[in-house]
Amino acid sequence: MTTTTNGAVTRAADIEEIRMLSARYAKGLDTFDMEALMAPYAPDAVFDAAPMGLESYSGTDAIRDFFAHNQEVMADQMHLFSNFIIDFDGPDQAHGSNYLLQDGHNKEGSTVKCFCMNEDVYRRTPRWLAHCLAHDQPPDAAAARELLSTPDFPPRTDRTHGPEPHLHRLLHRRAVA
Repeated sequence: MTTTTNGAVTRAADIEEIRMLSARYAKGLDTFDMEALMAPYAPDAVFDAAPMGLESYSGTDAIRDFFAHNQEVMADQMHLFSNFIIDFDGPDQAHGSNYLLQDGHNKEGSTVKCFCMNEDVYRRTPRWLAHCLAHDQPPDAAAARELLSTPDFPPRTDRTHGPEPHLHRLLHRRAVA
């Protein structure tokens, strides 16, 4: 990022760079491009899905393995991010929120949907990156699980999914460790 003497221009450029992390991540997921999908993650990133009944994945190798499974089981998917709010905690750290709408189908033909809010923390080292992505359980986890035939996302190949659409209501939080 180019630094200017005008703080507002610099801040606007930082906000756009942070917003593009989600856009590049989504395009990587949707086009099954692992390099694009992994580009927003810091080398020491943590992808924590434990509150959703999955595992916590530390480091980009473990995160890559998790998303390789997604690529194996998903036939198509589309991720739309919107309503970004980004606040700065210093020149090289920010936090914010955005909404995600995901729709797709696994290779068994079942619909997979995700409607969630992301609460993110970003770090510039020297470019803006996501350091940690942690999945929080929905406010009413018991009700959400009743809507699902399995709490796993993405769907595991060792589980069968019925013909009903799967609604995943997740709250995501990215945080710097």
